[in-house]
Amino acid sequence: MGSLYRSEEMRFCQMIVEKDSAFSCVAELGKQPWVQFKDLNADVNSFQRMFVRDIRRFDEMERKLRFLDAQIQKDGIEIPDKTFQEPNDVINHSEINQLEQTLTDLERDVNNMNDSDQQLKKNYLELKEWEAVLQKTDQFFQGGIDDAAIQEIETANETEAGIQMRSDKEPMGYSVGVINRDKVGVFERVLWRACRRTAFLRSADIDEPLENPNTGELMHKSVFIVFHNGDRLKAIIDKVSEGFKAKQYNQCPKLSQDRQTALSKVQHNIRDMQTVIGQTKDHRLKVLNAAAANLKVWLKQVRLYKSIYHTLNYFTFDGIGKFFVAECWIPFKDIESVRAALERGVEKNGGTVKPVLNILHTNETPPTYNRTNKFTAVFQGIVDSYGIASYLELNPAPYTIITFPFIFSCMFGDLGHGILMFLAGLFLVVREKNLEARQIRDEIFTMFFGGRYIILLMGIFSIHAGLIYNDLFAKSFNIFGSSWVNPYKHEALEHWFNDSGHGKEAHMEVPPDFSYQHQMGPYPFGMDPIWNVGENKLNFLNSMKMKLSVIVGITQMAFGVVLSLLNHRFFKSAIDTYTVFIPQMLFLGCIFMYLCLQIILKWIFFWVQEDVIFGQQYPGSHCAPSLLVSRF
Repeated sequence: MGSLYRSEEMRFCQMIVEKDSAFSCVAELGKQPWVQFKDLNADVNSFQRMFVRDIRRFDEMERKLRFLDAQIQKDGIEIPDKTFQEPNDVINHSEINQLEQTLTDLERDVNNMNDSDQQLKKNYLELKEWEAVLQKTDQFFQGGIDDAAIQEIETANETEAGIQMRSDKEPMGYSVGVINRDKVGVFERVLWRACRRTAFLRSADIDEPLENPNTGELMHKSVFIVFHNGDRLKAIIDKVSEGFKAKQYNQCPKLSQDRQTALSKVQHNIRDMQTVIGQTKDHRLKVLNAAAANLKVWLKQVRLYKSIYHTLNYFTFDGIGKFFVAECWIPFKDIESVRAALERGVEKNGGTVKPVLNILHTNETPPTYNRTNKFTAVFQGIVDSYGIASYLELNPAPYTIITFPFIFSCMFGDLGHGILMFLAGLFLVVREKNLEARQIRDEIFTMFFGGRYIILLMGIFSIHAGLIYNDLFAKSFNIFGSSWVNPYKHEALEHWFNDSGHGKEAHMEVPPDFSYQHQMGPYPFGMDPIWNVGENKLNFLNSMKMKLSVIVGITQMAFGVVLSLLNHRFFKSAIDTYTVFIPQMLFLGCIFMYLCLQIILKWIFFWVQEDVIFGQQYPGSHCAPSLLVSRF
């Protein structure tokens, strides 16, 4: 009984398969959307089911794949995905075991490379900081900063605070370190107050940004040097530096020659470290590129295995424990296909016992199954978002293929916009295979690509409505010529405009008695372009579009009520026909359908001229009844 216009007829079946062949049978059934299994272990906790260990095992494999995916994307490596072109065949158990070991080895190797890379970058950061310290310290002393520092400190020592902070035998010293550039100002002020103006600080920015080994972010740092007297001030400087997370390099040589020797050595170490980091990165890219080539295939296989074991958890054992028993819903026309799939599963596994598929009688309400394809699936999704129809009810999705884009065009009827939308939908439809192969993950693009056929139809219907409305980007176009003519002579118009005065508006009326050519009849298609220059253009067009939308909307409502009558007749529910359909039609007909009839009669009979309409004197268009206002 199932068709495009009604859901499929379903059968409740019992499936009995050999224990060893159950996995292969479910794998074969999963290739097509034929079977919906019933959970026979609903009263069993999910952690106590038969295949919970297998599911946890594949959860762990999926976690490892997500970890590899994150590492691959972190390095900017493209992950090819051609799984949509491959059949949903599962690999054998020995291959999945080998895949599990491969993922374990890959995770371990990548973690080791991450740890090694982090340690190398940490050492490299220390070397770069040490290089900057040696360079900047040498610059400090070459610029004579030590003399200025001594002079300023000696001046501060003469004060009462300086006398309290020093002793006569304490030597002059300095501390060198590295601090974040944005903390230098605060660091200097705190030192100045903590040391009571007896410490002298100078700083210089490190030109090259340094990479944080933990986060990979670039850091801007500065080298500082603090001159002080005695160990007591040195202790204060150390505590302040620790509070600001500044790293001190107390092993900085005192002599310039020693600093140059140390600088040469550290630069050599930096070059060696760069070579090691480059080799490590090349090895990492090689490993991750190899993993990226198969990542989607591995993920698909893991999820297939996981879904199969989830399905097997719905099964139960028979009395002797050698066979699995399952209950499921199957479309009536696919029962033989399901039997064939079960036999293929047993054959692949090398089993000898043929599976059994029995049709059972049940009072349960079957599930609703509507067959779709790539064209109808999006319309079915729109209908299902409002609610899924009951079993064997009429499926409104096929009618939505026409009504949805048509009603859209009534609201957005513009020829120019319709052409743009049509071209966009046509591009997505023509290039759909290429776009599918590119596997674009953007959410907005995925939404538009999934609705490509709707966009195409909305564009076509909008073109049609735009021609009816004679609207091209809010401008009218003249194809068949207007049925209206200018009744005024050119000389009269010139005299009229001259008399009206400069800077004043001049309105010209076009009486239908003299300007409309009745012999030409109505405009062949759409709106007469003369309305584009009329002062009452918006009033007329908006009224026409609103009333047209009312007629179309009420027609769709009436069509939906008629579909409910077909459902009542199909289910032989006379009570619903008398208590639901008839009252709905009476209410709809007596109010809204009668309103539509009045709108149409007004369009046909009420003219601009005086006439007798329905036995009553009609003085003219100024007395035409306002239906929507007077009706409600």
